[in-house]
Amino acid sequence: MHTLLQIESKMGRTRELKMGPRIIDLDILQIDQQIVDTPLLQLPHPAMHLRRFALIPMEEIAPQLMHPQFNKTIAQLLAECADQTDVQKKNSLSKVPAINFERIGIIHEASVYNNRGEYWSRQDHVGHYIG
Repeated sequence: MHTLLQIESKMGRTRELKMGPRIIDLDILQIDQQIVDTPLLQLPHPAMHLRRFALIPMEEIAPQLMHPQFNKTIAQLLAECADQTDVQKKNSLSKVPAINFERIGIIHEASVYNNRGEYWSRQDHVGHYIG
């Protein structure tokens, strides 16, 4: 987690307002069946099951992955998710331009990359998520 926080900092992220606009937001959603609850890290991510944006790419990668607290698969969590946000697969990672760390601005589109380098997007959200 410290490494992710360092990356966010190097990209210009400041933590002035909780849930406020940000240049980047890196989250760890789940690591195997680990359950971690510390001030710095909670695994699995406590809101993962509430966000189609997180579940749709995870379901494509590992639909049978079990959530260690709910004992449900990612596919089951997605089917039960009340979030109706429109989440769309965009393009491959190779087509996404490199980030210029010196001139980055606030991105008004959330995105996530799966293990095949495919890029997913959720509009109308301030932040940039890479999973």
